[in-house]
Amino acid sequence: MRTLGPIMVLFFCIISAIADSPDRWFAKAEQAHQQFDNVQALEYYLKVYEAQPDYPGILFKIVRSYIDVGEDLEDRKDKSAKQQYEQALKFAQKSLRKYPDDPQTHIDMATALGRLALFSGGKKKVGLSRDVKKHLDRALELDPNAANAHAAVGIYHRELCNLNWFLRKFAVKLFGGLPKVSMDDALEHLERAVELRPDWVFAHLELGKTLWELKKKDRARQEWQKALGLPNGDHRDPIYKAEAKKLLKDHGE
Repeated sequence: MRTLGPIMVLFFCIISAIADSPDRWFAKAEQAHQQFDNVQALEYYLKVYEAQPDYPGILFKIVRSYIDVGEDLEDRKDKSAKQQYEQALKFAQKSLRKYPDDPQTHIDMATALGRLALFSGGKKKVGLSRDVKKHLDRALELDPNAANAHAAVGIYHRELCNLNWFLRKFAVKLFGGLPKVSMDDALEHLERAVELRPDWVFAHLELGKTLWELKKKDRARQEWQKALGLPNGDHRDPIYKAEAKKLLKDHGE
């Protein structure tokens, strides 16, 4: 009977190891993500990475989680959001070295750089915008049906079309100019994003904004109404819906 002691210790060690395995941590992370508990999801994804850095898809999950946490902080006007985006960029760069031909890698790079641009002055934003566009273009080369990339490119076109005179002159002096952009291209990419992901609240919101700028007011209102009628699939969907509701109120008949 004395031999049972070491056997029981070994048994419990095995059970403990299974309970803390990367697969279990990953499952917990996915559950937390689905519940929009982004801090907890990030914690679990990092545990997976620490235990098994080559775990399939873990770099993508970590980048997305750092961005989610950063967005939550940003919504609360917490400046520490920038630190989360810096971490997102760090892991996106690791992903770029490991998976240079995966479209998600380039979407992640563009997203992290774009979020960091929000904390930059106007001149630095112009420089970052070129890197963002480079990665978005590469993502679409690798996957022409990447809805996230289409939406981001559409917004990129719209925002650069609205860039002020001073920053345009700065871009010409420093970079020799800006990429060619147009509101028609903004519309085309956002319409494609909605076509690819018709249940995406954010895409309908942004398509509506673009349509409004193009004086297509009825269609803009329709997109905002569609955004309000969709179920929440992202942690920021309630914020996007609140914006769509306000736009409808401000731009009603």
